Amino acid sequence: MRKFFLVPFLAVSLSSCSKKDSPQPVDLSAAVAGTYQVTYAEANGQKLYLPVDGISMGVKLTKNTLTECTMKFTSNIQGKITSSETTLSLKAKELSSDIDLYESGAKIGSVNVGTIDLNVISDDGQKIRVKGTK
Repeated sequence: MRKFFLVPFLAVSLSSCSKKDSPQPVDLSAAVAGTYQVTYAEANGQKLYLPVDGISMGVKLTKNTLTECTMKFTSNIQGKITSSETTLSLKAKELSSDIDLYESGAKIGSVNVGTIDLNVISDDGQKIRVKGTK
């Protein structure tokens, strides 16, 4: 009789054991979301520390999914405000706090603890590197 009782008891106790929690996906988008004030721009070898009279730039990252965000880049040059918007994919670097930013599969920059570093192309095809802080 005891053996008969032990079999159902063991079956119930084993089935009630919980599996280890699977790792939760990291919310990269929430980590990078925010508004960054551009403090440095470089184009054609010329370096500019911002803001200066008549020139300012900003980058706003908005969460879409865990690994995707919308980037809105805005510039104000002598009162002429322009902006562009694109969707970015996010990937965390192993053994680093950097989160890389990709547009259409190409890496365009990274975010690390409240700082952003981007390589963008202007409307006229000029390569521009910008850095900013939250």
